[in-house]
Amino acid sequence: VHALIQDITRVAFELAEQNAIAVRVVVDLPKQILLASGFSVDVMTPRAKAGEGGCGDRNFPASATVCVRDLVLPVLIGVNPPERLARQRVITNITFYERSCTTPESTSKATISQPQANEVDYTTVVQFLYEFINSTSYLTLEKLVLELIRACFRMTSPQVDVVTVRCEKPSAVSFAHASGVQITRRREEVNLASET
Repeated sequence: VHALIQDITRVAFELAEQNAIAVRVVVDLPKQILLASGFSVDVMTPRAKAGEGGCGDRNFPASATVCVRDLVLPVLIGVNPPERLARQRVITNITFYERSCTTPESTSKATISQPQANEVDYTTVVQFLYEFINSTSYLTLEKLVLELIRACFRMTSPQVDVVTVRCEKPSAVSFAHASGVQITRRREEVNLASET
């Protein structure tokens, strides 16, 4: 995907010449993750100023947003005795926000649209999350969301700076579509050590 985005970005800048200050490429791969209804990569690459490499300027850095939409996870969740008897469907949306440049040394060369050695394999991350959730149980959606955020950061490189997780429990409330919780955390706000 990153190679495709890089090629499209290069061609767009060539065609636009100096008329474009940035190029945004969105790639939607609806079947990339079979348990989810959608997967997309949204990359914004600013034109680099002379001598600054490909990360854009400080006011307009390169960025990527990766979304996993409507991932269905079977979760043992709830405080009521009937909820503890069987796993329930939890609809989960995860958004990963990638930094453009991961280290000061890479700022002169790397861009978000170039494949890097620390590129995240999101299919593997989602498979890990699915297996992780199958071996756990939770009393509240809040705890589930926080644990998913922690697991997302554990499974991704420091290139992923922020993660947003939204979980909805369709069977929780009788006359509503679902009850849900959404939490966003930066990597430095999360204790990556396992809780006891």
